Amino acid sequence: MPLSVRTVTTCPDRNKQHLFSECESATLPRMSESSQPLTAPLARQREDTTRVAVMGDLHMYRLWVPPWRLLSKRLLGQINLWWDRRKTFDRRLLAPMLRHVLDISPDLFLLTGDVTMTSLRQEFHDVRDALAIVDGRLPTLAIAGNHDRYTAFSKRRRIMEKHLPGLLPEAYPFFRQLSPRWKLLAIDAAMPRLLTARGVIGKVQLDAIDECIASLTAEDGLIIMCHYPAIPKPDGSGTGWNHRLADAPALLDILRKCAAPIIYLHGHVHKPWRVEKPLEGLEHMIDLNVGAPIMRRTGYPHGQGFWQLDLPESAQEAVGFTHHVPREVVYDNADGATIQWEARRETA
Repeated sequence: MPLSVRTVTTCPDRNKQHLFSECESATLPRMSESSQPLTAPLARQREDTTRVAVMGDLHMYRLWVPPWRLLSKRLLGQINLWWDRRKTFDRRLLAPMLRHVLDISPDLFLLTGDVTMTSLRQEFHDVRDALAIVDGRLPTLAIAGNHDRYTAFSKRRRIMEKHLPGLLPEAYPFFRQLSPRWKLLAIDAAMPRLLTARGVIGKVQLDAIDECIASLTAEDGLIIMCHYPAIPKPDGSGTGWNHRLADAPALLDILRKCAAPIIYLHGHVHKPWRVEKPLEGLEHMIDLNVGAPIMRRTGYPHGQGFWQLDLPESAQEAVGFTHHVPREVVYDNADGATIQWEARRETA
C-alpha cells in the first residue's frame, strides 16, 4: 500500500507504523502529473539494518537564461556560473551516480538541498528528468537549499514544490519514524537573500524541534537533515558570516539536550567530511557533510559522490558509513559517462 508524507510536531508513538511499513489508508506522493509516483513503498531489504543513501548539492544549471529572469539576484548567480561553477560541476556524472544509488539497494534516498543553481523552473525540470532513474523505484525525500529559493519570487510562488511535487515535505519540521528506533527530522532553513546566503530556521520551527525530540531516549537514534551546517568546519574555521546558519547556536542548544545519538546530515559547503563529537556537549552527535556529488575539486577529481548509511536495529550499535567516490570516469560520445567506484567504509 502507498505511503503518505505527513508532518507532526510531536514525537509519534513508538508502536505506530514506520516509514517502510504498509499503511492501510494513505496516498503516495507524486513528483509529476503522470500516474507514475516518484516513490514506491519499499519494505526494508535487510532484517536488521535500514540503509539510507544521501546526496548533497547537485546545482543543476542552465547557461542561457532569458534576460528578464536576470532582474534579481539571479544575475550574480549566472555570473558565478559562467566564471567558475560550470567548469567544476559536471552534469554528465549525475545519471551514473543515480544508477549506482539503485545498485546499493537503499531503503530511502535523501537530498539535502541546492538541487538547482538559481531556482529556475527549467532547472527544476532538469532535476525531475534526472530523478526519473529512481522514479517509482526508491522512496525519495528532499529539502530546499538556499539556491532552490534564490529569489523572493521562487519562495513566494513555491517554485520548487510546484515543479517537484511529492518530493518535499508539506510542512516543517518533518518528523518521521524510519524503524522501531531510528527517527528522521527534516528542517527547512532556506530563504531568499538579496546579497547573502544566510539560512534561518526560525523560532516556530525551533520550538517544534524541541518538542519533537523531547521524548527521545538513549535507546533511540535521530537522523537530522538540514541544508546548512550548524558547526564550524573540521579545520576550525567557521562558515563565513554571509553563508552561515544564523540561528545555529539555538539549534545546537536544543540538540545538546537530546538524549538520543544524532547524525546531522547537510551540504552547503562543497567539501565532504564526517566529524564525531564536534563540540562540547555534542559528544552524542556525528556531523556528516555529504558534499556536492558532481563537483570536481582537489581531492575529488571525478566528483564527490554520495554517502550510504547503514542504521542498525539498535541505535546503540555502530552505524556503517560508506562514501561512494568516483575513482575513474570514462566519457562516451553521447555525452554520458561510466564510473568506476571506490567504497570508503567507516563505522561509528
